[in-house]
Amino acid sequence: MKATKTAPEWATNLVIQVCAEYNRKQPKSFQWYRTKSKSTSGRASYDGSRIHISAGTDEWEHKVVLIHELSHHINAKSKRGRGHNKRFWELFWELSELYGSTKLSYKRDVEMAREWRPKTRVKATETYDRLYKKK
Repeated sequence: MKATKTAPEWATNLVIQVCAEYNRKQPKSFQWYRTKSKSTSGRASYDGSRIHISAGTDEWEHKVVLIHELSHHINAKSKRGRGHNKRFWELFWELSELYGSTKLSYKRDVEMAREWRPKTRVKATETYDRLYKKK
């Protein structure tokens, strides 16, 4: 995997670890750019060859966005694995639980899912409630 020099070590290690644990090839390119924007965004190619993170000034978002893109990367294995389908959300919640994204970040991603994809196949709020509100 080719990582840009600005990618934090924790992020590169997380990509390597997640790919190994899910028997997925590492992306050929892992790009990490610092921006002056407050928010962080990311993209994962449908063929699984690239993850791109534009890291904003709110550092607490970095991990949740990377986990979001890793969920796409792992899910890209199937033809139906594009977008925010049921398998994507299952992977996202699983990776978030395993690799330490915060509950605040979960809530933010749920809100983004509602805003961007109101007809998402899985109800992200139900998954969040199942994992955290009953504890």
